[in-house]
Amino acid sequence: MSDQHSQEIQRRLALALAAAEQMGQVAMRLFQSDAMTTARKADGSVVTPADKDSETLLRDLIAKAFPHDAILGEEFGEQPGNSGFRWVIDPIDGTRSFVDGIPTFANLIAVEFAGRAVAGVANFPALAECVWASEGHGAQWRSRQGLRVARVAQSIELSKAMVQTASPQSYARHGKLASLDKIAKQTLRTHGWNDAFSFALTATGRSHATVAFGFSRWDVAPFEIIFAEAGGQLTDWTGKGPALATALGTSKSMQPAFLDLLL
Repeated sequence: MSDQHSQEIQRRLALALAAAEQMGQVAMRLFQSDAMTTARKADGSVVTPADKDSETLLRDLIAKAFPHDAILGEEFGEQPGNSGFRWVIDPIDGTRSFVDGIPTFANLIAVEFAGRAVAGVANFPALAECVWASEGHGAQWRSRQGLRVARVAQSIELSKAMVQTASPQSYARHGKLASLDKIAKQTLRTHGWNDAFSFALTATGRSHATVAFGFSRWDVAPFEIIFAEAGGQLTDWTGKGPALATALGTSKSMQPAFLDLLL
């Protein structure tokens, strides 16, 4: 990677971090508020004014700073570009949690180049946490305890592992209850949070793996680079493809054991 290309990535990461902070402020003005309103999208999922306002905010910032970049956002779709860079936006990941007053929702931003995530930000405004990374510059984690390097947990025996995963109802809907049974029997404990927070817990070493499924590109794009720079991997359940229909985020050393568990 040339110095110029690295600088272009860092410029976009700086904007993503500043925008995530502003998007978090937009969300927090409505979080746990009686002024919260909701609507249903065509696919039946919930949307709030904060989802749309947050994505609009970032799109406006990108248009001013990087007008030739492409954009893919959950709320307003695809906008073409010709710079080679594409922004992928989930303005509020975990909208259902956001509406219900649960603090694990996130603002997710990724920057791709040639179809691959090269920078990513996952901001959790209600928890005062943010995790981010860029290619070749490592992963960072800011919390109430300050700023530190984000690293996945060290390898341990599967029977001692803590796993972040989806609800039994989700496994049932996707026909994967047998996988949940194996995870429950062969690991120490499972927890289920909203998807973005599950990935953040594993990328920062507070859990040993995240096992989930059923994503759109904007749900997982920032975590591809975050896991890679934190010493881990985020793939599908085969270990060969990108996380989308299925997702496994863990350390490189523990990935084979979890793949054996899931296959």
